[in-house]
Amino acid sequence: MNTFANTRLDELIVGQGLAGSLLAWRLIETGRRVVVIDDADRESASRVAAGLLNPLAGRRLRPPAQLGPALDASLTLWRHLEIVFGQAFFHPTPMLRIFRDHAQRRLFKARRREPAYRAFLAGGADASDTILMPDGGFIQTQTGWLDTNALLDALRCWLLERHALIETRCDSGEFQPEANHVRWRDRHADRVIFCEGWHLRHNHWFDWLPLQAAKGDILDLETRETLPEYIINNGCWAIPSGGGRLRFGASNQWHFDDSLPDTDGRLWLEQRLARLFRHPERFHTLRQRAGIRPGTADRQPFIGHHPKFPQLLIFNGFGARGTLFIPLHADALTRHLCRDEPLPESANIRRHQRRYTDAPG
Repeated sequence: MNTFANTRLDELIVGQGLAGSLLAWRLIETGRRVVVIDDADRESASRVAAGLLNPLAGRRLRPPAQLGPALDASLTLWRHLEIVFGQAFFHPTPMLRIFRDHAQRRLFKARRREPAYRAFLAGGADASDTILMPDGGFIQTQTGWLDTNALLDALRCWLLERHALIETRCDSGEFQPEANHVRWRDRHADRVIFCEGWHLRHNHWFDWLPLQAAKGDILDLETRETLPEYIINNGCWAIPSGGGRLRFGASNQWHFDDSLPDTDGRLWLEQRLARLFRHPERFHTLRQRAGIRPGTADRQPFIGHHPKFPQLLIFNGFGARGTLFIPLHADALTRHLCRDEPLPESANIRRHQRRYTDAPG
């Protein structure tokens, strides 16, 4: 068993959310000496997130750039991790997409004739006694959801077994770049990689990056209604989890003071629930949770080296598409660190270089 308790490290990773955990997995797999630092008490968006994998998110049903490689990387990694840990993490589930209006219905018909969309767009959906579908809907394939809590728990145990996890709260100012390494407390590492989600806004090394964090509330519901064996999507999503239970979300708040669930978020979700189900009164709220998604304006993640201190890196900004894109970019950053391959230009933080003016130190 590899342990890194008293050695010079290749990488220190800050944050054990989905991004930090999967990057640590990839790097340790290649033989790197890695330790993850994480505050177990911190609220993590990965712990609250639905883990949706939706290749055609958004009203226009447009596939994102690099969709094919991203899908391959994600599905391959989830299968691999399920074999290693002997438990299911990813649940392939078709998605019932409800047309928001007649215009989207026409768009679906046009998209379905295009070869690039045939693998994702199945037929139209029939009316339902449970779900409100005034303009109809359709079934989308190659969708599903990742049980992020189960996966993060498994990876946390795996890291602990290797003495590769330090559970503590730390501040970005504790990391001191020196000539050819970074010093943190009594540790030295060749590089530090920050994977802190929305806490990036408090990281004085990278707070110049234009993070667009959004708070989202989610309801855990219970009902006696008969639910379809689909993920349901009408702008909000509902994920049945068996036994009459489902998760429903998410709200979207750009201005917030904390990551705690709030009344406004709950009321908004209850209104959306009434637009989705014929009998919303038959749904009982078991729990409300909230998380903050670390998004970006151009929907591309933040990956790369600090302009002045290349020993400091960031791997962040995946927003609502982490399930789809983190594995692909974790592979890219691993190849960059191990083989000196270039980072994807679309994700490289050099695109925001003009925003960097006076980095600390």
